[in-house]
Amino acid sequence: MPERVNLRTMVSLAMAWCCLLGDGLAPARAGETGPIVAVLDIEDRGSGLSADVLDRLTDYLAVLMAEAGYSVVPREQIRDRLVQMQKESYKSCYDQKCQIDLGRELAAQKVLAPKVLQIGGECRLLGTLLDLKLAASERAATAKAACNERGMLLAVERLVAKLTGQRTSRSRHPPTTPPRPAPVSRPAKTAKPAPVKSPGRRKATLPAGKKPGRKTARKKTSLLMVAVGVAYPHLGDALSLDSGDAHGEIDSGTGVLATMRMDFGSGGSDSFQVYIGGVVHFLYAQDSGDDDSLKYYVLGMATTGNIPLTGWLDFRFVLDVGLGMHLGTKITMAGADSNQLSITKLTGVYLGGVLELIWKMGSGLNLVLAAGAMGEVYGSYSDSNGEHDFKFPPHLFTSLGIETAF
Repeated sequence: MPERVNLRTMVSLAMAWCCLLGDGLAPARAGETGPIVAVLDIEDRGSGLSADVLDRLTDYLAVLMAEAGYSVVPREQIRDRLVQMQKESYKSCYDQKCQIDLGRELAAQKVLAPKVLQIGGECRLLGTLLDLKLAASERAATAKAACNERGMLLAVERLVAKLTGQRTSRSRHPPTTPPRPAPVSRPAKTAKPAPVKSPGRRKATLPAGKKPGRKTARKKTSLLMVAVGVAYPHLGDALSLDSGDAHGEIDSGTGVLATMRMDFGSGGSDSFQVYIGGVVHFLYAQDSGDDDSLKYYVLGMATTGNIPLTGWLDFRFVLDVGLGMHLGTKITMAGADSNQLSITKLTGVYLGGVLELIWKMGSGLNLVLAAGAMGEVYGSYSDSNGEHDFKFPPHLFTSLGIETAF
């Protein structure tokens, strides 16, 4: 009888031990694949960063989440689903209801909704991790950063470290004290899922030993702008010249102004940029009363100051100085209506001032609405009676143009 009791006891203990082992294996198997997360595009709230920079930062954020153990939904799949949901074109999905619906459509378990906003001259990167099962925020974190590509790159790393509770392998600032050992009860990580590569998209990971942001730290940018507009009549009669006893004046009506300007960045800061470049104007105006007309080109230098107002709107002021070349400008001489003088040679000094409002439409294209004044402050003309000096009062004008940055 004692031997039978001992055998029964040993079998019971063995069965209990197997049950314990079976219960302990389940978390390990579940830990092999992390929760499925959809990483949305970084929403811009006045940071001034370009769409290309924000796109690359979103790629980098998705890679770091994959390194932290999450299974990341490919960004192309997110874009395709947004197009299907909105039935028009790809648009950002920024309200929480849209984000939760989008995550469920993608069969994700969580959604990471990042945004960057500028406050007091500095940027803050915010990240909210939504639990789709609870339809509520699971965790949120913020990271302070300078409003440039290098500063935002470091902010992305700090944000992921806060959201996941661990340091990333790309952190540029290691702690001064040794890291605390992981709790004994925490299951050891198995092989991390590799980040999903998007075909045709630039890799977000950085080469070994390369400092982030070094290549794109320069703020210099080149701009090419073309515009057409309306030149209004002179601000007063245009004093032209004296030819013997005859005195000539020209009155111009409403005319046409065409402008092309090339600007090259020469420095500045995030809140003010300076450009220097060249400008070409062509003006044509004619007066219907006495057939006087103005037709000339201006070749000049332009100095431009740019002040960002929001993430999509800039304000500029432009100062021009150059030389005007007349092409058949006609001046009717006083007392002899049939006697008209044509000026067809390089004449004098031109000055102009312009105020511009820039609407950033995206993809490197801007819409330019301008208003200003232009005119010749000094000119000279030579004929058989000698050399004569004259000037033209300024024209006011408004114009609309298109601009590309490269």
